[in-house]
Amino acid sequence: MKFIETLREGERIQEVYLCKQKNVAMTKTGKEYENVILQDKTGQLDAKIWDPGSMGIDDFDALDYVEVNGDITVFNNQMQLSIKRARKVDSDTVDASNYLPCTDKNIDEMLTELLKFVASVNNTYYKQLLTTLFVDNSGKKCTPRIYWRLVRAYFVSDKIM
Repeated sequence: MKFIETLREGERIQEVYLCKQKNVAMTKTGKEYENVILQDKTGQLDAKIWDPGSMGIDDFDALDYVEVNGDITVFNNQMQLSIKRARKVDSDTVDASNYLPCTDKNIDEMLTELLKFVASVNNTYYKQLLTTLFVDNSGKKCTPRIYWRLVRAYFVSDKIM
């Protein structure tokens, strides 16, 4: 994998990144294009799809993993990717730790600390909410489903990077 921080002007890439944002915009001449923000654990990259209706551009949304082919350019002193081809990639085929900032702390210790905090909450309603969010049905740990819900909630709040 080629991380965003290592990309240089003039490179042609074919890599998978996480789509943080995607929206339709208009050029000064009134032509539609798509503005995309791609991300990996090292940073973000502004990307443009100048011809969104072309055959090589498959449908994808924010929070999807996307394989992109394109050229790295510099515009206003900022790296930018001109996307020529794009396709959604199944999230089961990627290592999420390459796309989101990850901790170097022990996950099991962090989970134990979180569960102690949940157990210490006195308000019945808050405790029930926290238990629903962080504890699986067997009472053991944070489930992958809940983990991804929290990651996406954090991601959409635009606090990430």
